[in-house]
Amino acid sequence: MIICDIIWMPAGPPLQIGAGAILLAVFAVAAYARSWRRQPRANAMLLAMRLAVIAALTLLLMGPSITSPREDSGGKPRLSILLDTSASMQVADCHNAARLDYAITQWLAPAQRQKLWQDYDVKLYGFDSQLTPLGEESLSRGAGELARGRTTRIADCVTRCLMESQGRPRGEAILLLSDGHDSEDSALAPAALLALARNTPIYTACLGGQTLQRDLALAAVPKQENLLAGEPGEIVVQIYQ
Repeated sequence: MIICDIIWMPAGPPLQIGAGAILLAVFAVAAYARSWRRQPRANAMLLAMRLAVIAALTLLLMGPSITSPREDSGGKPRLSILLDTSASMQVADCHNAARLDYAITQWLAPAQRQKLWQDYDVKLYGFDSQLTPLGEESLSRGAGELARGRTTRIADCVTRCLMESQGRPRGEAILLLSDGHDSEDSALAPAALLALARNTPIYTACLGGQTLQRDLALAAVPKQENLLAGEPGEIVVQIYQ
């Protein structure tokens, strides 16, 4: 096993995990420092055990995983196509066409699909809040019907696609067709490292153009019907996206 085979997918920000581990270690040292002179050997052993537990928990929170080796196959290479089906793909800023319709026309037109299906073992997915297999016939439905997802979780869906490919032969690739915005602002680095470890290139086509699209609304309602001058009050505020 070499270090490049280890993929780190931390449960939270690594700096926060490291800071928490250091803080726990400081507390442990301070707790045993009080009675160190009376029982130095016992305290040293207990402190070492507690520090080992802290180190183990920190390692688990960093989320290490090891990819298993896979044998090459003589069949067609797998191509996973991830098509963004979130509602933002309905925006018509790609030469006056909706982003999803433009992606299908430019990348997944019938002639292009025939070439891809001939050379690759193609797996077609739609993704928004989750990853969903798509049939080839669904590409004729258009943006108004197909792009209805309320969120876009690019990092999570790419990771799920890579995890589903575990155990299959090498020689895979992913084509990602999206307007390039993750609703949760999730870090893409863990998914990229996982793809690198599995030798899976990810090709991207970022769709969209310059447009003015208002997608936020603010509603503010006072909780009290009447207030005296100088009297504090409360306002209920809600943001709609």
